[in-house]
Amino acid sequence: MKKMILLINSVTLLLFSSGCWSSQELNDSAFLSGMAIEKADDQIKVTFQILQPTKMKKNADNAGVLISSTAPTLHLALRRLIKGIKRRVYLSQTRVVIVSEEVAKEDIFSVLDLLYRDQQFRLKSYLFIADKPAEILGMQSPLDSLSAYGLSSGTEAVRDYLSEIATVTVKEFMDDSMRPTKSSYVTMLKIHHEKKPATSHIDLDGIAILKNGKLVKESPFTKGPPGILWFKNEIKTGSVAIPIGKHQYADIELLHGSTKMKPRFVDDKLVIDVYVKAKGDLTELQTSKDLNNITFKEYEKKFGEEIKKKLEETLTLLRKDPATDTIYMGLEVYRHYPKYWHKIRKDWGKMFKTVEVNIHVDATLVNIGLIRNNFRPKTKGKLPDNSIIPWIEKKEGE
Repeated sequence: MKKMILLINSVTLLLFSSGCWSSQELNDSAFLSGMAIEKADDQIKVTFQILQPTKMKKNADNAGVLISSTAPTLHLALRRLIKGIKRRVYLSQTRVVIVSEEVAKEDIFSVLDLLYRDQQFRLKSYLFIADKPAEILGMQSPLDSLSAYGLSSGTEAVRDYLSEIATVTVKEFMDDSMRPTKSSYVTMLKIHHEKKPATSHIDLDGIAILKNGKLVKESPFTKGPPGILWFKNEIKTGSVAIPIGKHQYADIELLHGSTKMKPRFVDDKLVIDVYVKAKGDLTELQTSKDLNNITFKEYEKKFGEEIKKKLEETLTLLRKDPATDTIYMGLEVYRHYPKYWHKIRKDWGKMFKTVEVNIHVDATLVNIGLIRNNFRPKTKGKLPDNSIIPWIEKKEGE
């Protein structure tokens, strides 16, 4: 009897199981790895990079094909793409979205709206702005079979190991754009051409700063604001080169960094204190000076000064017209004093230019590496205790 009841229950459950009624054959599908969005008169032209699974399996140099579609909307451009490739299009494998500067200057939200509404799209895709987005998407990656995958994996490495460059995903961009200050930034791409040998490569060239979805200012990374990640408390690791002499530098590997902002009032005047903590290891030393307690403290001090300089440069750039608070200062005022914020939020752009900001940096050097000094002739001096590697014994007189 029990076996009969079990059998009846099993058959009943099978009747309600969905099975594979909505499955789609791989051969009938097209997966996008990247898209480039440009203006075409009063419409938008979208260039799609489509995966070719058979070529990817063979590790072919170029495992993607580029197809363009023009329409008034991004959704219609995707539907018209089906007419050309004769397959259903899937967005879940999209790694990069590149928008032209022309589109970004007009309104970047208008072309990104579909990506937030559609349940298929990968919000962790990286967002870029470039002068020639379709050309960049069509360039071959030196290490990956697809340019979109090369850009994606390269950007992930930059986020983890290079603190000088600020990158952003589609989701992060929208989150920042919807905050009270309505300001955000996007990494810019540029094609660099080398004469000897004749090669071209794509580089992360700077950041585009947007306000209310429109590009208002640009800054190359050579002059740019690496301090953005410090202000936002998103710093991970990187390298900080500090000048210690004429054409001489000490390089410090950043191990840990954190930032806290604390708004307060002094005589009814708003003041924002920025507290930065940084720890690093001395990784390179280009000097003949002996490494002793005095020089060690000197490098530690310059380490902090260099970080503070980066933050000050970033603040100066963001305060230029039009003022763009992409570093969460207004957000911190809102969090600490919501009633006050609602009174001044319409004037925050003007206030951001002049509000008193005090930057405090506490920088510490932790270690000096595997050698206790440098290879140049030494002078007498005592090494700092906290930088000695445990398995190296001190000698007498040191």
